[in-house]
Amino acid sequence: MRRLLSMLALSISILGLTVLATHAKSPGDLQGTLLVVSKTDNSVSFIDIASAKIVKTLPTGQGPHELVISEDGLWAVVSDFVGGDSLTVIDIANQKVARTIDLKKYPRPHGIQFLADQDLISATSGRTNSLVIANIQQGTIANVIDTTQQGTHMVTVQPDKNVAYTSNMRSNTLAKLDLSTNTFVRTFSTAQTPEAIRLSPAGDELWYGANKKGLVKVIDLSTSAEIAEFSGFSFPYRVLFTKDEQLAVIPDFRMDYVRFFNAKTKQEIGKLSLNKGDGPQGVIFHPNDKTLFLSLNSSSEIAVIDAQSREVVQRIKGVANPDGIGYTHLVFN
Repeated sequence: MRRLLSMLALSISILGLTVLATHAKSPGDLQGTLLVVSKTDNSVSFIDIASAKIVKTLPTGQGPHELVISEDGLWAVVSDFVGGDSLTVIDIANQKVARTIDLKKYPRPHGIQFLADQDLISATSGRTNSLVIANIQQGTIANVIDTTQQGTHMVTVQPDKNVAYTSNMRSNTLAKLDLSTNTFVRTFSTAQTPEAIRLSPAGDELWYGANKKGLVKVIDLSTSAEIAEFSGFSFPYRVLFTKDEQLAVIPDFRMDYVRFFNAKTKQEIGKLSLNKGDGPQGVIFHPNDKTLFLSLNSSSEIAVIDAQSREVVQRIKGVANPDGIGYTHLVFN
């Protein structure tokens, strides 16, 4: 009987370990490549997810911050924010810088998002308080939209509606812009110092972070009413959703944690505490919507996070002061 109980306990233990391994996948179980910006090295690194190794590093303009990747995974664009005054366009498949788009007339580019036409990208200009529309294949500026606000910093886009929203940190507003007519539409008043901004996948809600009082608020775009508020942040750096819109993830740069919310019920479901001084910034989901990749700017690491268990399963080193981060399905050996 004792032997039988021991074998049963061993079987349960093995089963438990198997469940844990399935639940919290390591990078070796996943495929694809991360592109990660280094703010201090003025570069972007290609990290093979399976091996957690850097396979290529390319130069950017000075002071890169944000990075986005096209839907087909073939093109990346970096905003060269601090002194670069440019966009660095990267040909991912050929692992090279394809071109640099000069934005000296529209300096301090920061927030960037692709439009429905994936040859076009929108980029905020903090110095001119405008949204620049650039053609990344031609390397030209197609249009410029005046936000009419001050401190224009981040942008989120609803491609199927030809609409963009910017966060305007000094005016304490969000601005709605019509991308079909390249015109300003209206503003939404916000709590002080709005920065992080993201449309829900369905396009019916606008989530934003207000840095002054550490708030995240949700606006119902059909009524313009505020329908939810989350407090207790210090610097809600970004807002990210799963494709099914069930989960919202918000890293706090100063508090060194990531908070998880049910995006439907607007209830907080958990929090992941990181190491003190990690400084979480840029964040992206793997296409499986179960794995998060988070730039830890201050500790110069990338945290690989199981979104279901809310655990760090690995830390990837090698990129100094990482911020903007993106995923491509392409693999480089």
